Order: sequence, then C-alpha cells, then structure tokens
Amino acid sequence: MFKFYCNTRLFFLAIFFSLIVFSKIVYSNPKDFCLISMPKCGTHLGTKLLEMLTERKKMPSSVLNNHLNTLSDQQFALIIQNYNNQQAFIYGHTNPNAFGPFFLRYAYSQPGKIIFCSIRDLRDMLISFIFHKEKNIKDELGGEATFDQMLTQVLNPTQSFCGKLIQEEAQFCLQFFQLPNVCTLPFEELVGPKGGGNKKNQRQLIMKVARKLNLFLPQDELDYICNHLFGNDKKDEEANALPRAGTFRSGQIGSWKKYFKSEHHKLFREYWGSYQVAFGYTLE
Repeated sequence: MFKFYCNTRLFFLAIFFSLIVFSKIVYSNPKDFCLISMPKCGTHLGTKLLEMLTERKKMPSSVLNNHLNTLSDQQFALIIQNYNNQQAFIYGHTNPNAFGPFFLRYAYSQPGKIIFCSIRDLRDMLISFIFHKEKNIKDELGGEATFDQMLTQVLNPTQSFCGKLIQEEAQFCLQFFQLPNVCTLPFEELVGPKGGGNKKNQRQLIMKVARKLNLFLPQDELDYICNHLFGNDKKDEEANALPRAGTFRSGQIGSWKKYFKSEHHKLFREYWGSYQVAFGYTLE
C-alpha cells in the first residue's frame, strides 16, 4: 500500500513538473509586436520593459528615414517581420508626417500583431516637451523667454508651430485606440513608486503586457522588472545591460502642477481638453 502511495505521488509530481516545463516552452516565444508613442510619453520606459520581458532588442523606425518617401506598406510590414525574426522589434512616434501612418495601416492590416502605445497625461507631456524643445520655442518667441511664456505659447496651437505639431500628433494618435490589437501603456502606471505612481498599478500593467505577449512571468522576474524598470542611471544601465535614453529627463508624474497657472489651465481646457479626456485622463 505504501509503495502504491509513493508511486502515485511520484506520478502526479512528474505530471506537475512536466506541465511547468511545457508551459515555459509554450510561453517562451512571445507574439510579434511593435511600440508607438507620442513624444515624451514614455518611449524609453516602454521599450525598456519590452526588452526586459522578451530579450529582444529595440530598433527605431528612424533608421528608415531615408526610405520614407519610397517605402510601401508591404515593405514596412516585411521589415517589422524581419526584425521580429531576428529577435528585435521596431518602435517609433505617432508623427502623422513621418511613420505614424505606416504604423496605423500596419495595425489595421495585421490584427494578429500587438501594437503597444505609450500614453501620458498631456499636461505632463507638454511640460517635458517644452524642456526638450526649449530652443525651438524660444525662437518662435523671438529669443529669450521665461518658462511661463513658453508654456503659454505652446498651449495655444493657433500661435505656436510646435504646439500645432504636437496637437496634430495627439489627434492622430487617437485613431489607434479604436483597434483591438492596440494595448496602451499609461506612463503613470508604468513608472511605479519611483516616478510618483504606485507599485500595484505598475505590477498589474506589467502582468497585462506579459499576457498580451503570451509570456509566462514568474514572481521573481516580475519583482526584478519592477525594481529596475524606472530610471536612467548608470546602476540601472549596468543591471539591465540596456542603453541610456538621451531624452529621459526626470519621469515624475504630476510635474505640471508646479508650472500651470490659471491662464494655462484655461488654455489647456480650450485647446487640449478634448484630447486629454479621449486619452482617458481628467481635467482636474
């Protein structure tokens, strides 16, 4: 009887461990994907997360800039597939005057592929954008300008070329949200507690991304990603063997509150409010 019990137990243990091994094999090959983002909405964090989850290397769509005017949709889809086959993935901005339309048509024509889309509270995005494009915005204003003046300038796209471009990109980006194979990556959830968010939302989003990719994510790997995802310091670079992001500034959510004054709130509601709500954020 004892021998039968032992044999039975060993039999079920063997089945259990076989299922674990089999699961790892099934989930070890992620679905094909790419990443798109508006400027200053977490491109660095999004690509870093996808690299850590899949061990694929990121490749910017800008490498194709010389072929923008001659590239066909079929060629673009083939390039993405070739990257996937070589354990890499392509990423780029939703610029309607560059590769944004290519990504959109790809998303429509490839329902089985996953398109991750980084989004962010537009107020924080605009603050980060102004720091990034400070020289261009000052040139619009004729030289030196305070941050208040630059913010007022960009918030009114009828007066600012930079503001008009970024508003057009926000409008274009909304078209992706209609597609079932598009998965949004809210910056506020991705940053975790180090960026002013919270750990629970960060973990839930990472698990969601893993499921979308058909990946099995053990608890210890989830913990590691959460602890090393945010930031752009040398320690994180060495820990993850990932490149630094040259445009990563601070990545703190809610930084707009330090800069917005009453006139800025009015301009934002007038020119950006509908996009803010469509992105899933409040105006408060």
